[in-house]
Amino acid sequence: MTAQLRVTPDERSLAQVGADIVCDTVSAVPDAVLTFATGQSGMPIYRALAERVDRHEIDFSRVRVFELDGYVGIPLADRRSLYAWLMRDVMVPLRISERAITRLRGEASDLLSACREYDRALDDAGGYDLAVLGLGPNGHVAFNEPPADPESDAHVLDVTEESVESAVRYWGSREEVPRRAIATGLKRLVAARRVLLVARGDAKRQALERALRSDADPLIPASFLNRSPRATFLTDLPVRHDSASRSGGMAPKAD
Repeated sequence: MTAQLRVTPDERSLAQVGADIVCDTVSAVPDAVLTFATGQSGMPIYRALAERVDRHEIDFSRVRVFELDGYVGIPLADRRSLYAWLMRDVMVPLRISERAITRLRGEASDLLSACREYDRALDDAGGYDLAVLGLGPNGHVAFNEPPADPESDAHVLDVTEESVESAVRYWGSREEVPRRAIATGLKRLVAARRVLLVARGDAKRQALERALRSDADPLIPASFLNRSPRATFLTDLPVRHDSASRSGGMAPKAD
């Protein structure tokens, strides 16, 4: 079996499909272990989830959130830190307590120990019940930059030039964008009980099509999710059917 591809006609439909997947997980497992990508990809889904919380249709008060990735050496109070994004775009709108977060501490003096502590805590929690991921312009997921190791644990890495370029709009200039990051490893992402990979916008079209055509290619980290029957690729882009025809192909499903 392979991952599922779901193609929606527009952003609104994408938001509702994505929100349904998250709510299905939390309804089934109220204390689910979740991780959320920051950035623009997941924003429509997070807004749709916040609306459901406001209508008392779903309760996130018992979930446990593990930080997905972050820049090294950036203060938590910096609005551009991925932790600040997580708080602003996910935790506060979904009314999840800050105490529910397990940090991936990019500001730690001993980064290796911080990575080991994170992996140990995640394993003790039973792994991810759901990972909501974005897609980088070079095919990265959670700052697992190419070439990626599918057996990687949490780790520190150098940010690629493609990822630096895509972050300039948030930092103001190339010089301001941090060059080192910390991220959960592919091994635990692929092992998640459910994965939702979201790709929105024309800038992600090439990366998505490359990921769909590939099968476990280190140069396209997202492709490692193709082998998982628990993964859903969700997009509002008009993906060509031949993009999904690879060995063991992924049949598109229109919503």
